[in-house]
Amino acid sequence: MKILAFNGSPRMKSGCTEIVLNKFLEGASRAGAEVETVYLKEAGLKPCLGCYTCWFRTPGRCVQADGWEEIHRKAISSNVMVFATPLYNYTMTSYMKVLLERLLPIWEPFIVKKKGVCFHPSRYGKYDPVVLLSVCGFPEGAHFDALVKTFQQHFGRLLVGKVLRSASEIMRERQDRLNHIFDAFFRAGMEVVQNGRISPETEEAAAAPIIGVEEFIEVSNRRFNALLSNQS
Repeated sequence: MKILAFNGSPRMKSGCTEIVLNKFLEGASRAGAEVETVYLKEAGLKPCLGCYTCWFRTPGRCVQADGWEEIHRKAISSNVMVFATPLYNYTMTSYMKVLLERLLPIWEPFIVKKKGVCFHPSRYGKYDPVVLLSVCGFPEGAHFDALVKTFQQHFGRLLVGKVLRSASEIMRERQDRLNHIFDAFFRAGMEVVQNGRISPETEEAAAAPIIGVEEFIEVSNRRFNALLSNQS
């Protein structure tokens, strides 16, 4: 099994997204999967032109000459795709949004209907499972609602798991006390390989509260004030 992960964080390897994504991929690797991460900031993808050339003039091929060819090759040869993004403005980063738009060539222009829902069929006759992984700075899990809805709408039944971590900057500071959280991300990776999906129990364990809201506000504001003082 090949698992292809897309890291949409502008901080790439230094961000909180990377911390939990690595735990997930470690679990998947332990279960026997071949794993790879693409850092979208480095990929150099340009926004979709909306020209539909990839559908009607050069089927399956984008007209833009950038990092798309390599991503396309890796995407169609993978068995599972992991979309990992920090929460920006209650949804995904611009790097991740561009990727989703540029994946248009893997779908056919034709419209089919199944179980009452219309969609574009896969150009390659395969529908790989998808995992959503995200972190956000706020302490409440409800901040992920719009992002989750977007991926549910986009991928439907292909979305086989979502591992979401709120209060992520606090998580960075308390890594030595959060082994149970990291174990959940590790277990999520193993479950995707072994069971084809992430269990609700593992999703819940990954999202378990690590700090009370009032304490979170106090700690966060104290840090922000310290940063502002250092700038003056």
